[in-house]
Formats: sequence, C-alpha cells, structure tokens
Amino acid sequence: MPALLLVCAPVWAASLELLGPDVPVPPEGFTVAVVRRDAKGAPVKFAPPVVTAEGADVRPGPEAAPLRTFVVVPRAQAREVVVVAKGDGAEARARYDVGPPASRVELSLEPAQPVKGRDTEATLTVKRLRPDGTPDDSGAPPVLRASTGRVEGLKHTGPGTYVARYVLPETNSPEAAILVALSAWPHPQSVHGAYGRLLVPLAASVDLPGASEPGARVSLEIAGKRFGPVQVGADGSFLLPLIVPPGYPLARGQVEDRAGNVERIAIDLQLPPTDGLACVLNPQRLPADGVSQARLLCATSDPKGLPVADARVTVKAKHGRLEGPRRDANGMLEWRYTAPRTLVADERIDAAWPQRGPGSRESLPMQLVQGPVRDVTVSLTEPLVHRGTEAQVVVVARDEAGQPRAEAKVELSTPVGTVGPVVEAPPGTFTAAWRVPLEGAEGRTE
Repeated sequence: MPALLLVCAPVWAASLELLGPDVPVPPEGFTVAVVRRDAKGAPVKFAPPVVTAEGADVRPGPEAAPLRTFVVVPRAQAREVVVVAKGDGAEARARYDVGPPASRVELSLEPAQPVKGRDTEATLTVKRLRPDGTPDDSGAPPVLRASTGRVEGLKHTGPGTYVARYVLPETNSPEAAILVALSAWPHPQSVHGAYGRLLVPLAASVDLPGASEPGARVSLEIAGKRFGPVQVGADGSFLLPLIVPPGYPLARGQVEDRAGNVERIAIDLQLPPTDGLACVLNPQRLPADGVSQARLLCATSDPKGLPVADARVTVKAKHGRLEGPRRDANGMLEWRYTAPRTLVADERIDAAWPQRGPGSRESLPMQLVQGPVRDVTVSLTEPLVHRGTEAQVVVVARDEAGQPRAEAKVELSTPVGTVGPVVEAPPGTFTAAWRVPLEGAEGRTE
C-alpha cells in the first residue's frame, strides 16, 4: 500500500482528532490515525478508541504512539467512506471520497497530422483533465506507447500536463499511428487511473515516377485530392509529387495527350500492410505472488486511422492470468493481469488482431520479481547450548507464495553472547554462529 500524507480532517470532536488523507483515497485501502490532545494541544496517551466506517472495513494499523492507526479498506463499488472514532466520551468523524477521480487523458499533436518525408517529429501533449476540463495533477506520469514511431523526452510542464516528442517512423509508406497514454493513480504501480488514445493518419510525401507519351499531361486523385497535372518529358518519363494518406492503395487519374485525348488510369500504389494495434501495460514489474496485478489497455485503428468499435483482439500471458476484455465507449479494450505464484524470467503478454493482418500484434514483457518476506522461522541447531560453546542460528525467510526469499535482510541480536556474520546458503536460509560466554547464569534467552 502506498504511503499517504496524513493531514488534519476538517471535523473535530472534543479531545479526539481524526487524521487522514485530504485527497480521494485508493480502493485498495488507506490509513487513518486517531490522536488525543490535552488542553494545550499536545498529543497524549489514551485508551484504544473504537473506530468504525460506513462503506468500508477497518482493522488496526501499525504502532505509532501516541497515535492510534487504522487501515480502512473500502468495500466494492463504494464511492464514499465515513470513518467514526469514539473514545473517552468523545467522537471524531471524517468523510473520504474513494478514487480514482473521474478524470480523462487527452492527447494532441503539433502538427496534428505530420507527413512522412516532410516532418521527422511532432510535439505530443498529454493532459489529465477533470470532468469540468480543469487540470488534474493527482495521477502518476503517463506511460506512453506508439504502434509505430517513438515517444521520447517526456516532461512535466504544468498541472496535469506533459509534453514529449513523437518521432515519426523512418519508413516511407503511409500508415496510421496509434498513441496510447495511461496515467496510473494514485501511484505509478496502481491498476487504477485515467487513459486516452490518439489516432494519427501519417501520410507520406512521395514523388511518383511513371512513363507515358512525351508532352502528355498526367494528373492523379487520392482520397478526393487532385495532384498535378505534370507534363511528360521528351524521354517519356514523368515525376508526380503526391501526398499519400494511409488506407488509400489506389490512385485514379487521367493522361491527356497533346491532341486533347483523355485516358483514364488507375495506379496500384502497392502499400504494405500496417499495424492497427497498440497496447500499454502498467505496471511492467510485479512480484510473483499470485495476487499482484497489472492493467493492459489496447487501442485499434483501421488502415485509414479511424477507430474500430468491435475489433476482436486476443491476448495471452505465458504464465500469469488475464481477465477481460472490457470495452469502453471509444472501443478501447482493457484486461486485468494477475502475476503467477512461480518466479519465471520469460513472462510475456502477447496481443493480436488477426482480422487486421499479421502486423497487428504486440508482445509486452512483464518483469517478475520475488515478493517481500512474509514468514520467518528461527531455530537452533541444538536445543540446549552450553556456556562457553557455539551454536548455529538458522533463519528461514519465505515470501507470500511460501517460496524461500533469497537476499532478504537479516539482522540478529541477543542479550547473551555474540552473533557472528550471517551467511546465506541455500537461498532463503541464513545461518550465523552464536557464541555463548563461559560466565553467567543458566536459563532461557532470546
């Protein structure tokens, strides 16, 4: 659970004060604290209060004297939580909105429709906005992905606003670029947050060579726009400058000779297949504990750069589990990924849109790491240790999945004797020598 800043809630009651976040709280849970103050306002020790919540479950939190802390976990679908603390005849109450905020992510390019062969990059602006259009700076920096080209140099330029460079692909054929942004909330590892996508038709500036009757005039029309005419040279060749948008593989036009005769022509531009799928995964690093989750979002586009509302995208994880998809009003698809309980080095999530062609696929790596220590056992190689001798202390650390937790930090101390250096072998098992002094009383020790 992320660390949260505790601030004074707006409601005071008698000598009790309820402390908690002053921003929307995450659905996974948040921490509140109860403090009792004396007449001078100084915190004092007090009996444990009774803390309840409407729309949430409450359990005691870690010790933080003189505060009494509690973990509040909102119930499913709860949008508001009211926490009540009672003790010593006093009461404190506070209300918390459950996030994530109803924000959206808006993407824009300048120039809006860059052209290959003329432009090499464009400025990408990403804004996180509240429903009323004001900036929302509560989320993490956006994770960005492009179906083609690159996004570089993301910078925070203002409240809820980020700017980056979109570098056009070096290929010279027209295609549609899909840019996807996901701003996690309230922290970068969260599966909550706002997202958005931008479909960008990348036209290509090309000089089309051809041959015809010397002196004739050639013109072509693509996507309703006319190019030319240009005159055919004495050697029978011509070069016609075109701006070819994606998704228009055929150019139609005419050749008019010197006598005024007109011939209708059609030219296959031989455009290659393009990628119509872009997916973003966040977070991209999880503990292999069987419960940690990530969010997968996929956006689709037809060859012309228009959204597809009913794209049948398939996804598959090599080891973990996927649930979904859910489709939003704009046709974006969302899955929830759950990490496996086994630590593996080759986890990948593959997404494909077969109907769009073999190029419409994504392969996203997921780095799995071992989770934190959840269970520790301590034992001695001998149940009875004599004074003036040495025994081995054995510590076994395990993670949430019950697997040995390698490279755990182990610190040993004892009021009797000394403990030598800790040695790890095998992984997750730590051994140290305990030297018991010759002098001293018999008995038990820790």
